[in-house]
Amino acid sequence: MIDELNFNINVKKALKLAQNLEDKTYQLKVQKALLASLDSNVDEAKFLELFESVKTQAIQLQDSHSLFEAFSHKSFYFHKKRNYEVEFFTLKAGYKLAKETKDNIGLAMMQVNLARKYELIGDSTSAFDLIKEAYDNIKIARAISKKQQIPPNPSELHLYRYIKRQQAYYTLQYGNKDDGLELFKSLFAEYPEQVIYHLIYAESLLKKGFIDRVKAELNTIEQLILIKDKEQRYEKAHLNLLWADYYRLNNEFEKASLYYLAFSEVEDIYSENWNFEPLLSTAISLDKLGQKEKAYPYYKKYSENILNSHTIKNNQKIAYLSAEFNLKNKEQDLEKSKLLAISLSQKLVAEKNEKVWQLTSLITLLLASIIIIFFSYVKSKQLKYLANTDSLTELSNRRFIMAQLLALVEKSKASQNKFCVAMFDIDHFKSVNDEFGHDVGDNVLKSISTITKQSFRSSDVLGRIGGEEFIIILNRVDIDEAKTLLERFRKKINSYTFDLEGVNRPISISIGVTVFTGFESAESLMKRADIGLYRSKSQGRDCINIE
Repeated sequence: MIDELNFNINVKKALKLAQNLEDKTYQLKVQKALLASLDSNVDEAKFLELFESVKTQAIQLQDSHSLFEAFSHKSFYFHKKRNYEVEFFTLKAGYKLAKETKDNIGLAMMQVNLARKYELIGDSTSAFDLIKEAYDNIKIARAISKKQQIPPNPSELHLYRYIKRQQAYYTLQYGNKDDGLELFKSLFAEYPEQVIYHLIYAESLLKKGFIDRVKAELNTIEQLILIKDKEQRYEKAHLNLLWADYYRLNNEFEKASLYYLAFSEVEDIYSENWNFEPLLSTAISLDKLGQKEKAYPYYKKYSENILNSHTIKNNQKIAYLSAEFNLKNKEQDLEKSKLLAISLSQKLVAEKNEKVWQLTSLITLLLASIIIIFFSYVKSKQLKYLANTDSLTELSNRRFIMAQLLALVEKSKASQNKFCVAMFDIDHFKSVNDEFGHDVGDNVLKSISTITKQSFRSSDVLGRIGGEEFIIILNRVDIDEAKTLLERFRKKINSYTFDLEGVNRPISISIGVTVFTGFESAESLMKRADIGLYRSKSQGRDCINIE
């Protein structure tokens, strides 16, 4: 990376060489390479000057790939400076420009970058939609290039592979599971030796609870790594972590601890990306084996790092949400201003008497102001409600649940209050949809939601994660109290008769529950509750499992 001291020297040397050659394309290439290599310590004004130069030249040369790469570099520069609001604005500006110019590759590039930000703020639906659109755009771009017999450049191929990988990952996590599995199969067929695709696939299987498929996939990865000639440090570390998680989920803590310890030897390349969860998992595995002295340093290191990590992530989430809210408000204000201007100009043309016109205009302005203020207030309330609520069940949505859980984790670390997180799933829900249709399935979801609201306290947080999966955050209860409440709730569902187009049928649910121990993150709690849910499914459904 180029720092502040070397910035002027490098820029002057490179640009002088490019200018001597009088090659505009080469000049753009040099400037773009400099832009990508700048450290966040470089003065912001100098960076922005170089960005504007690259942007102008890329537009003049009609080099759309360089243009949108420049937007990506700018967003990454501000990400490193932790100015997350400007980072988000930059990606939105690039996205808008790509849409206006109908540039499929640029649009795909911006959509992929924005998807990462939406996933971070808990809006997995928007992230998934953007990835699907990006995949469609890159396919269109490739089809056009093929028709015009233009060979794809390496950057375009890399972008295509990355988007296809993300499409497979997001589909398996948030969409149709069978479609996700098929997309991964297609990836393996197209790129059989790409170890990273198999690693992401195995990680996705673990997250979704497909434990029975994981071992075979991990063995496949080991074979692929052996075939490779070069050192696979990153891949081996990732594989060790996946083996460790696999054995921990199967309660084989001795094997799990060995793999966690092997992973910890190279944790320097993982600490930021993995949110320090392996440190906690290592500690828990050693603790379960009774090796408390070995477990203590990992608990300590996790505690030292997690607070700073959460502070950075929370700042990112707040900045992205604030930027998105400000952008929406600007668009709404502009539209209101246009409507008001049209209304006033019509009044001006219609009124002939100056005094009447002045009085009418004044009244109109006052009324318009009152109406705008009133509707802005109502709209703000509606937007807040819609942003936090699942439209079908009227329970909290995933974004709001994650925000509440993050806040509760931080609060409970300070106050030492206990709380529990439960996840439940409607058993055999797919058969209801297949046999009676999605309208009937939606009615079942609504009825389940109504019973859920009636069964828990106002201090508890109830939400729908997606599909037939729900979450309950039980405030100020220990695990035994939580199990009692959830068992009563499970029996209440069992005793309710659901009317499925004239057919009375009982419906059951499977539940997984965990308790906050004072160490883990919101993501870790969700993961453990999900593992408990998976165990309930594996044990025949219609039961509760504590993880």
